Amino acid sequence: MTHALPTYPDYKDSGVAVNVCTGAPYTTYHDTGIEWLGQVPTHWELKPLKHWVRINARTLPETTSPDYEFRYIDIGTVGTGLLLKEPQPLRFGDAPSRARRVVQAGDTIISTVRTYLKAVYHVQEDEGDLVCSTGFAVLTPGAGAHPKYVSYLVQSDAFAGCVSAESVGTAYPAITEGRLGRFYVPVPPLAEQGAIVEYLDAQTARIDAAIAAIRRTVALLGEYRERLVADVVTGKVDVRAAAAGLPEADDAADALLTPFAPDDAPTLEEALQDATDGHE
Repeated sequence: MTHALPTYPDYKDSGVAVNVCTGAPYTTYHDTGIEWLGQVPTHWELKPLKHWVRINARTLPETTSPDYEFRYIDIGTVGTGLLLKEPQPLRFGDAPSRARRVVQAGDTIISTVRTYLKAVYHVQEDEGDLVCSTGFAVLTPGAGAHPKYVSYLVQSDAFAGCVSAESVGTAYPAITEGRLGRFYVPVPPLAEQGAIVEYLDAQTARIDAAIAAIRRTVALLGEYRERLVADVVTGKVDVRAAAAGLPEADDAADALLTPFAPDDAPTLEEALQDATDGHE
């Protein structure tokens, strides 16, 4: 079974942008005058981020009980769109002073320090008592914001590039909450935000499945390579006759690239069978 990488729909190749809510092409655009945005559909609004979401709305006060337990997210815990490791269980009395920002379901956290890391995470469900470092900004969606659309927007390369460009400092670049909140962002109608999220969820799931399949294939081929080398060098397999029929170096290189051909890629089983035929 081959795993073809998913491609953008045909309309992407035609240069026509399509409203994923209605299926009809966007017909008119307006220039935002904002470098990282360029043109957006005419019916989309532009709003400062702070007027669309609440930023750092909830904070643990200094009067919090020392025995209060929570799970702590620091900068090293977060990648782009995912957690790299489990949050650390802590008591408030033992926690670092930067463990203050309360995070709840629907929030998106974005790193405001070491912004080149593009550390963004969306809390989709209730994950218990979560608290993150003050090195994050916590974005809480308002009435006109789809929670996951907020996450997709702020983890996009365009937005992340703008954050990095506006950060101050070389070794430890950072951006202030105020500067971040003044960024203008594109705001489609709420129903369209939901349709965009549904589309991106489906497409990214297909891409993730393809990546996982490729990684499994690579792992299996790696195991086969190790087994083959071990069998040959210990005399389990006689390759003297097969060696005489091996292709020239250029032909061998072409053969190695064959599995990546988009139309006639062999299955993993076929590839392994071809590799073993000459050694039996």
